[in-house]
Amino acid sequence: MMKEDNILKSFALSVLKPWGRTCKILFKILVPISILVKVLQETGGIEYVSAFFDPLMQLMGLPGEMGIVWAGAIFGNLYGGLLAFFSLQSSLSLSVAQVSILMTALLIAHSFLMEVVVAYKAGLKWLPVVLFRIGVAVVVGMFLNFFYSSLGLLQQPAGHIMSLPMPADDGLPAWALNELKSYVSIALIILSLLVVLELLKRIGLIAKLNKLLEPMLGFIGMTSNIVPLTIIGLTLGMAYGGALIIEETKAKAISRKDIFYSLLLMSLFHSIIEDTMLVMSAGGHWSGIILFRFIFAFITTAVVIRITKHWDNARMDKYFTRKSVIKQ
Repeated sequence: MMKEDNILKSFALSVLKPWGRTCKILFKILVPISILVKVLQETGGIEYVSAFFDPLMQLMGLPGEMGIVWAGAIFGNLYGGLLAFFSLQSSLSLSVAQVSILMTALLIAHSFLMEVVVAYKAGLKWLPVVLFRIGVAVVVGMFLNFFYSSLGLLQQPAGHIMSLPMPADDGLPAWALNELKSYVSIALIILSLLVVLELLKRIGLIAKLNKLLEPMLGFIGMTSNIVPLTIIGLTLGMAYGGALIIEETKAKAISRKDIFYSLLLMSLFHSIIEDTMLVMSAGGHWSGIILFRFIFAFITTAVVIRITKHWDNARMDKYFTRKSVIKQ
């Protein structure tokens, strides 16, 4: 009985201590970002910023009005972008191809005020992350525009598959309560992740999973050392994966390159379940949202790895990583 109690105590401590530290790190980012997004929404600041995206929309074969949709997603989140999209779609005649291009771009580049900050806190410089995500989103959008239009695919008018209900404007108290509920949900998700991770470690499945995934990720040059955290980011989101990387770097040495490669891949291809289902329900086609987004994310990461694999820490710090954060 004493042995079982010690095992349970050890398990609880192994989960609760990193949970508290991870939540502390993440909420230090989330709370001020939530306030900033609210200010932008209330003052109409997002509309002014969206003008910057008009030329990029043209490159991807999209009407300039879609700039406000991308701005809403980048400076808010996917829900903010989709709310803008649904408010504009009735006044525009968009094809399924155009909706697919827009939704794929949103999936690659969104929630910068949170996700780029998380990457920065985890040890990356913010500018390369921003440039990679916007650059890849535009390149993928241009490719999809050429691909769909050249082959005459998905040119039929997009149907209004769904719309998001506009929340009632009950003032700041209601907004604060909704944000608090979101924070509680995030904390519970992180706790469940850490419980699962600890269980997988103790029964040896993490080691087996690493061996199974090592060939696939090894093909693009990633090491098995960062595989478990990368998988979390890919499946559940950049914020979760990034926050866990921040915590993990305190417990053990992770190389600059592993951190950079993991966060780069996460930045381009993450939350593949929830976000994918969300934008597909808005009318996007799987070919862009899943297939080509996956291909371009892995190609981009593989190319960057091939270019930088022989770089030393000093050169990585010059272009991509922050020496003051990454100690080893």
